[in-house]
Amino acid sequence: RLKIILESIDEMTSQSEDNDDDDNDATTMELRQETKDFLHTLSQYLNCRQTMDAKYNELFDESSHEIANFPVQVHSGGIEASKEDPFQFKPEYLQQSIQGIPAQTLDELYEAAAMAQPVYEELIQGIVHQIRSSADDDDDEGDEHDIDVDLVPLKTRDRALEKAKDDYAQRLPGPAFSFLYDIVRGSIEFSSAKDLLQCLELIENHPLIHIVKAKNRFKNPSLTGYRDVNLQIQIPIQSGENSSFKHICEIQLHHKELKLLGKELDSHKHYEYFRSYFAGSTNTLEERLEDLKVICQGGEEESSSGAFLQELLEKDLDEERLERLGKLFHVQLSELPMALRAYRKLLDLRVEKYGQQHEKIAKAYDDMAGILVDQGKMDPAVVLYQASLDMKWQLHGSEDPSMAETLQRMAMVLRDQDKLDESMMLYEKTLEIQKQAFHKDHLSVGNTLHNMGKLFKKQGKFVEAMEHYENALRIIRASVGEEHSTVGSVFRNMALVLHVQCKYEESLAMYRRSIDISSRALGEDHVSIAKAYHCMAEVFQDQGKLEEATELFNKSLELKTKRLGDEHKSVANTYTGLACVFQKQGSYDKSMEWHTKALDIKEKVLGKKHSSIAKTYCSMAMVLREQDRFDEAMELLDKSLSIRKEIYGPNHRLVAESYQFIGMVYKKQDKLDEAMENYKLALKILERKFGRKHGSLSRVIHNMALVHQKQGAFEEAMSLFEESLQIDLDALGKEHPVIAKTMHNMGEALQAEGKLEEAMDMLSKSLEMKIHLLGDDHPSVANTFNAIAIVLQKEGKLDESLAMFEKSLELKREHRGERHSSVAKTLKGIASVLRDQGKLEDSLETYRRSLDILLETLGEDAKDTKSVQSAISELETGIENV
Repeated sequence: RLKIILESIDEMTSQSEDNDDDDNDATTMELRQETKDFLHTLSQYLNCRQTMDAKYNELFDESSHEIANFPVQVHSGGIEASKEDPFQFKPEYLQQSIQGIPAQTLDELYEAAAMAQPVYEELIQGIVHQIRSSADDDDDEGDEHDIDVDLVPLKTRDRALEKAKDDYAQRLPGPAFSFLYDIVRGSIEFSSAKDLLQCLELIENHPLIHIVKAKNRFKNPSLTGYRDVNLQIQIPIQSGENSSFKHICEIQLHHKELKLLGKELDSHKHYEYFRSYFAGSTNTLEERLEDLKVICQGGEEESSSGAFLQELLEKDLDEERLERLGKLFHVQLSELPMALRAYRKLLDLRVEKYGQQHEKIAKAYDDMAGILVDQGKMDPAVVLYQASLDMKWQLHGSEDPSMAETLQRMAMVLRDQDKLDESMMLYEKTLEIQKQAFHKDHLSVGNTLHNMGKLFKKQGKFVEAMEHYENALRIIRASVGEEHSTVGSVFRNMALVLHVQCKYEESLAMYRRSIDISSRALGEDHVSIAKAYHCMAEVFQDQGKLEEATELFNKSLELKTKRLGDEHKSVANTYTGLACVFQKQGSYDKSMEWHTKALDIKEKVLGKKHSSIAKTYCSMAMVLREQDRFDEAMELLDKSLSIRKEIYGPNHRLVAESYQFIGMVYKKQDKLDEAMENYKLALKILERKFGRKHGSLSRVIHNMALVHQKQGAFEEAMSLFEESLQIDLDALGKEHPVIAKTMHNMGEALQAEGKLEEAMDMLSKSLEMKIHLLGDDHPSVANTFNAIAIVLQKEGKLDESLAMFEKSLELKREHRGERHSSVAKTLKGIASVLRDQGKLEDSLETYRRSLDILLETLGEDAKDTKSVQSAISELETGIENV
């Protein structure tokens, strides 16, 4: 199987080479707009770097290069605790509270920083005074000894937390903000290299200064070519009569000419843009810089075509460069085919270099699998992950920590494939390895428990999910602190569980907590904040609060487009959210417009055979179903079914979902046999996969009951309703909107059978539960008012029926507007009661109002439209006869 997968990858990555059609080839080479923007900024950055290097060589003579060769003595000997474990650091270099122990909260750290700041400033000013005094003794130097000191306010909390998350999240012992050494900071600008050297000597020999870290960028320039010296120094602070603590501060030493040039070139903008790409060891900075230079060799225009980049991968590149380019194409640029090509070539190179069995071969399998997952190609990804696991087991044994990472990745894929038991087994094995290799409260254990919580949620085991989230939260808080972005992520996933349980207010409160933490950790415009807004919008949507939902979807969209661009799959997801709101409002054309926007992005980013495309087809089909555009709906569902079968095979949960949607379209057409046939296909898949009592079967059994009801087979319908109800009771408990909905439909079935007393009892229970769980102004309450009104009409209680229809109408207008098709259907009910009351003119007018809305929303061919037209015709004839 591995051989077949690798051959398939070879075929995929060589298609553009084998195609001689220039037009087709141009399409293959087309890059995403975000990639073109990256290449444009890259060209500007390289120009900045070249200019900075040239200017430095112009400004500084040989004697000035003494700064680069100055051997700064680092008193700490380095803050790393172990060469073997890159995440372990010396605890004596954690920032302290004013009690002299490691700070446990950000408040404690900032309290200490505020006390340290004046001591630091006095110390720096004293050193500068010494330099100026010695300069005054040298009559020949004159203005060359001009020195400026810039002592700035404390670093903002938002920026501090973002840096802690980006740079120190994996460090132990935590929390991550304990490694923030630049909350108290300042800089000194010199016009003389001699003065800068003297400052270095004074700091190094000062009795109160302990140099913790030193970065001489005159020797190793920054990625933009900027040169300075950055020192992080620990100083003693007296906090009380008999108490003290130590605080680590930062001092930057600049040369004025270079500082001015950096501002002119806006070098910091380029640094921020490429910072994530250059994150990591400074040893590889120059190598990565060379990679970017190579990418730009073809010129900005040629590189942006994509052809040059693909030709680049065919050159004789070394192992390290191929790996870096693969990561660049995958992580930074999301150019997945090119990333796959880079890693595939890297695999061949490593096999030739190391042989068939080597840990770097396993790493290449992992990297290629990750790309295939992003392409939606799950089965090939699993094969590659398994090949990696087999190799790691043979090389290191089954308990090696490297096994845990691949096991966890594979578990995520199996979870997405609905192979939930297999996924759980891999998570449990991951947990076992991590606890043995590290300890039971290690950060990696917390992350695995977090992922297991997601799996339990997918299984419908909400209690277990929340338990795992709470345990994960405890460990992650202890490791990285209360205000780390991962803590915000756990809260967001807990909110998702509460949403599924229809605990809407609790869910919204948890989302707000997540946003509060994430915004402080990452900034208010981070993508994770946008995702939380999107999720909150979905809660409001389920509450029937469509205005609030629309507002939050738009906030999410604004942040996503700002951070991700206009053509990102996450932007497409929010377009889908807005489409669903318009659907609920009865604005079907607008809904289809937003769905089409989402589809266009997904096809461009993911390709036309991705699972997400199939999902969008289903959503669009359901809008078309509302409009009775059955042929168009069926065409989209057939496409969805074909994609899902190709990706997952014929027996996957999502294939069953497509069969259900097809059944729903047939049911609305009154093609009941065809509807039942598709529901049975769905049931067969789900029952074989999960068993008869699993929560996923409830919906299809419920839909089968509705078909039996329409066929007049009331006994069979009630039997299936009861089975569906019991499944939901076991999964969700006695009080859940799904239970109320099933009771509502059971009431309608009893009404259709003529069992009006039983129907009223069931509908009343449904109404009571809905009002209790959702409030008396929820749109779902309006539907039950409508159903009760029909029972009352059949019982001859026309005034009570009319009052109930009016209550339904008021709620529908409030939530969905005056021109929604459901408003028209309630108007039809009111017209029917008025006709029974003998108020024929009023009835006719009401029917006509209903028809006007239906023609606008559903069109003249819709079944409901024709039904009202028929009623109007009969009534007009009756009035004429009278």
